[in-house]
Amino acid sequence: NELACQYQDRIVAEENLMNTLRRNKALKSHEYYEDLVKDHLGNYQRIEFENNSTFTHVTNTFLIHLPPTDGIPKLLFVLRMQSLDDYSALLIGRFNHVTNSRQSTYLQVMKDNWNIDMTQSPPMQYPQLSEYYHGPAVAYSMFAASADEFAKETREYVERFDDRLDLKFVDVRRHIPALGECSSTKRRKEIGRCDNQNANSHKCTGIYGGHPTLVAWDLVEATREVLRPHTL
Repeated sequence: NELACQYQDRIVAEENLMNTLRRNKALKSHEYYEDLVKDHLGNYQRIEFENNSTFTHVTNTFLIHLPPTDGIPKLLFVLRMQSLDDYSALLIGRFNHVTNSRQSTYLQVMKDNWNIDMTQSPPMQYPQLSEYYHGPAVAYSMFAASADEFAKETREYVERFDDRLDLKFVDVRRHIPALGECSSTKRRKEIGRCDNQNANSHKCTGIYGGHPTLVAWDLVEATREVLRPHTL
């Protein structure tokens, strides 16, 4: 979301892909339809900019917890894409798993709506996703210090492909030493004070920006770098 905010004056169209699917009566007989329309946690947004580029944003999707042979086609069905390779580049963060979802709405909804036991259905992370997508990619970590091990594993995986110029890793905590933790004391849509004692909360943005703003620009720069070998 912060990434789109940086270019909000250049947006020409926005679409909630799940709402579009729900309104399409012709899809009601499709085998995926019933599972998909129960999804009120996932975010599936498509944004078009005036330079004819498109940004698709997917978070909290249950589809990533399904076996890959089902999960990938179902996700593409929502995105109206034939293949992940149709994207110019992917920005890939961390998918929810059972450890960081305990006693959460997400964990319960996974079980109630789709009978997904997250202890038995761990999500794909970038190493598994790379089996299905072979184009330019930027993998990035989380703000929460509790995810440092995930960041380490992802960085090490990316560094194994040092001959690939179209694959980058962005450490989103790299600005912490300069700015402090600056975790928000309010809900995500409110501006609170900066809490430097909490290393695992949402980060402040505020009217002057913050960690999410810096990382948005880091991701923009990294995306330009991974696309460069394909545009020369």
